[in-house]
Formats: sequence, C-alpha cells, structure tokens
Amino acid sequence: MIDPSVIEEDLSTARDPAFDLYGAMAPEPPFDPAFIASYRAAQLARIRRITAFARRQIERGLPDPFIVRRTMADPHFLDSAIDPNERPPGRCWLGVPRVVNEVASGIARVTTPEAWLSQWSIADSNVDAVRSASAILTPLLVIENGADDAVPPRHLRDTFETAASRDKTYLRVPGASHSYQGQPDALAMVADAVSAWASERH
Repeated sequence: MIDPSVIEEDLSTARDPAFDLYGAMAPEPPFDPAFIASYRAAQLARIRRITAFARRQIERGLPDPFIVRRTMADPHFLDSAIDPNERPPGRCWLGVPRVVNEVASGIARVTTPEAWLSQWSIADSNVDAVRSASAILTPLLVIENGADDAVPPRHLRDTFETAASRDKTYLRVPGASHSYQGQPDALAMVADAVSAWASERH
C-alpha cells in the first residue's frame, strides 16, 4: 500500500508525479497492466530504500522512531477490477484513501528501525501468511468478506490453498466489508459461523 511517489523521505513535498496515484497526472482506472507493473516496482524500490536506512540506523546504535509518510496508495483501492470483489471503488477500510494517505496518523506512519525490519521490510520480515500457512496442520477456518476493502481476496485464497491442514474450511460472506461497519447481520453471521465451526471441533 506504500506510496511510491515519495522520493525524499524527509521532504513530504518531494514526489514523483508519475507515481502519485491521487495527483493530476495519475491515469484513470481501470489501470493499464504496464502502469501497475511500474508502480509495483517503484513501491518495492521505496521499501528497499527505507529498509537500507533502518539497517544503517541499527548499525549506528540509533533505534529512534522515524516517520514513514504516505502509506495508503494501493491502486486496488481505486480500481475494483484489480483482484475484484464487491468493494466500492474509491474507498478503503479507513475511509477515503487519498485522505488517509496524507493525514499525520496513518498506517505505519511512525515506526522504529527494528519494527520496520520486523513488520514492513520485504527482505527481512517474517510476516507472510501464505508462506506461514504451509506449516499449519491444525483445523483452519478462513473467512473472506465479499466486499473487503482492505484484504485482497487472492491473499485469502492463496493462504487457504497453501495451508497443510487436512481439515480446512473456506467461508465467503457476500457483501461484508473489512470491519463490518454498519453491517450487524453480516457480523452476527460470522460470529455464529465461527462459534459453530469451533464447537464442531470441540
């Protein structure tokens, strides 16, 4: 979800307009596959730059927190044809993506060098549900919310398929958003399903 338009971490205004998803030069969705490929490459490049900075800070014995600006810029928030489900375009689970991307209190906005390496660095983090699922042998229940505006459905399906469990269940809840906000019926359905699934397995 990180914004690849940021080219100077210390300067919030230093951005590459070609990758500013919410800027005047941004293409209109649906996005061309070539744009998505270059956008993802630019995201990875920024993550690697921050990772290198975090490693230098640790080597110097400087564990102080630092700011990571603009962390809510995934094209799938604007283009519902990317890993499609029932989510409305132009929304994310925290509201309007452009606004969330710019506010001071966003996802991963403040972190430490060790926390970055542990949770956000692609090269260092152990946070990989798909890879980790291959070690799951116990019963597994995966729930896909049909209109999830945070977790792409492919991520859930890949996790489910990778899991080594012999007893695994996949439940899709049509129309449900990531947080069930304003959806008490969907929330009750999921709560009942989890309770029944767990009861069946004692």
